[in-house]
Amino acid sequence: MKISTHISSLVFLITFLLSLPVAEARQWKPTPTKAAQDYLNVNHEMENGHQVFLIWFAPQYIEPSPGIEPVVKLLEKFTLIGIVRYSVDETGRFNFHKIEEISIETSEAKVLQPLDKNTLPPLLPTFTTFLSKSLASGMGKVGQSIEYFTFDAGGIDGCGDKTFFVRYLKERYEFKGPIPGC
Repeated sequence: MKISTHISSLVFLITFLLSLPVAEARQWKPTPTKAAQDYLNVNHEMENGHQVFLIWFAPQYIEPSPGIEPVVKLLEKFTLIGIVRYSVDETGRFNFHKIEEISIETSEAKVLQPLDKNTLPPLLPTFTTFLSKSLASGMGKVGQSIEYFTFDAGGIDGCGDKTFFVRYLKERYEFKGPIPGC
């Protein structure tokens, strides 16, 4: 299939991502996809006043729709992490900090490094471009500044019973399977 064929499927995803809630609130009777999204988004207020926002785009994050299967299959083969670190100064100006190093540690203590962006299937950079645009629309500069890192799935399965950690700075952000929505 051509990349342009997938664009119509991704338009639905963009519309969906734009509908994500901005304020934090407990969801009442969430759909399986909404429950997964709630679990897969991490917001960390660090002691130094910085914020880290991290998303694991697991297959369960994607709302089922016609034509979206190629993206879901891609997210089964690869682990896609979006992350941004920022601070806001006293004038209200956002300061974004380059993500220098990120890795994944599996429950078997195997450390996975991000894959070279030049070796990824063409649909993956197309997907992250659409994510960037839709998250920028819904989250402003924070969404626009999210950096994406792709890992070989390495046995990571959101519906499995294993745990993995996203390692960034001195933190280990934990994801335990099975995640909601399985």
